Amino acid sequence: MKKLIFIVLMVFALSIVYDTTFAAENSEYSKALKYYNSKKFKEAAELFKEQVQKHPSAVDYYLLGYSLYKLGKFEEANEYFKEAYLLDPEFSLEKAGLIKKTPEAKPEEAAKPSMEKVPDAEKPSVSETKK
Repeated sequence: MKKLIFIVLMVFALSIVYDTTFAAENSEYSKALKYYNSKKFKEAAELFKEQVQKHPSAVDYYLLGYSLYKLGKFEEANEYFKEAYLLDPEFSLEKAGLIKKTPEAKPEEAAKPSMEKVPDAEKPSVSETKK
């Protein structure tokens, strides 16, 4: 019975520590996203650099790269973009949930000619087409 109580208390204590740590990290990540969405790319880049050191993910590497790109640090940004694709070779903005896929136009709709009639005044005459 004592062992059971001890195990329950340990699980409870560990869950509190985990929740506190996760909440702190999550708030830093939320702050990075707020900076990014507010176009405060310098602050966002600093926080994303910390994030990718703790928990590397393709999305975070991409967001860090894009923040640096917006700051004009193109070579450094390119390195982080490469890291994103190394972690996830099939990475895409749509897959990461960063953009929504737009429906594509159907090919037959795009190829349809206009059904408008050309006024007679604008039609080339037979003599003009033979020249």
